Amino acid sequence: MRSSGAPRSWPTAAWAAPNLAVRIVNYGVYSETAPGGFLEFKEKTQNVPGRLGTLFGVQFEITGLEGKNPVDVQVRLNHPSYRDPAGGQGSTQDNWNVRVKPGEPSFAGFVFDAKWKIVPGVWTFEFLYKSVKLAD
Repeated sequence: MRSSGAPRSWPTAAWAAPNLAVRIVNYGVYSETAPGGFLEFKEKTQNVPGRLGTLFGVQFEITGLEGKNPVDVQVRLNHPSYRDPAGGQGSTQDNWNVRVKPGEPSFAGFVFDAKWKIVPGVWTFEFLYKSVKLAD
């Protein structure tokens, strides 16, 4: 990702562990139709506008797992350094888990919910399953 807070292009090729792969379905700017509600795709872009409230991310599928039981995929977002002015905590990485059903689209995203998080530079999503990096 490069920015004002932007996704870089992700090839649709598969990566990693024997048959396990991530397929990028879409990426860019999204909007929430209601808090905690459905996402609406707005624009496929590598240059995300650095504005308060901008939501950007990646729709992806996990393939190559046996069965259809949901699994946890770790999402790692690497980004330029920013610091919370209230607590002084600095960060260049955010990590969280997304529960996904193999073969079904899932979403990983980030919203500029504070002005201090709007930092220009390269922002990169990585996907890991059981500590194995599947894609970035």
